[in-house]
Amino acid sequence: MATHGETPHGGTAPGGHNEPPHPPRPSLNILSLDDDADFREYITSVLETDGHTVRTAATAAEFFALAQARLPDVVLLDMNMGAESGESVLDDIRRRWPRLCVVVVTGYPTLESMRRALRRDAGGTEAGSGGGGGGGSGL
Repeated sequence: MATHGETPHGGTAPGGHNEPPHPPRPSLNILSLDDDADFREYITSVLETDGHTVRTAATAAEFFALAQARLPDVVLLDMNMGAESGESVLDDIRRRWPRLCVVVVTGYPTLESMRRALRRDAGGTEAGSGGGGGGGSGL
C-alpha cells in the first residue's frame, strides 16, 4: 500500500513530500509599453514576483529610449494607447529589431485590429494581399 505522498507504483504523487525541485525558470528582461498607469504597476508587480526584470514606458518615445539602452527579451505592447498607435509602434519595432519577441496586449481588442497586427508582423500589406517574408512571428 502506498504511503502518504507516494503513488501505488512507488512514485511521488503531486503535492507529496518527496517531489524533486522544479528547475529554475530563466529570468527575462521585459519591457512594457502601456498608457495605463494601473496596468504598468500591476504587470510590474506580477512579473517581478516571478523573478523577471520589468521596465515600463507610458509613451512610444520613452519605450524606444529604454529599448535602445538595453534591448529586452520580450516586449508587451498595448495596441490602444490614446494618442499613440500601437500599430505604428509595432511597425517601428519590426523595422529596428525584426526578431524581437512582441506580445500584443490590449483591453479593447477587435478581430480586425488583431488581424491587422498579425498581417503587419508577418510582413503583409494592410489589405492582406501580397506581402510575405520579413518580421518575426513574435505575436
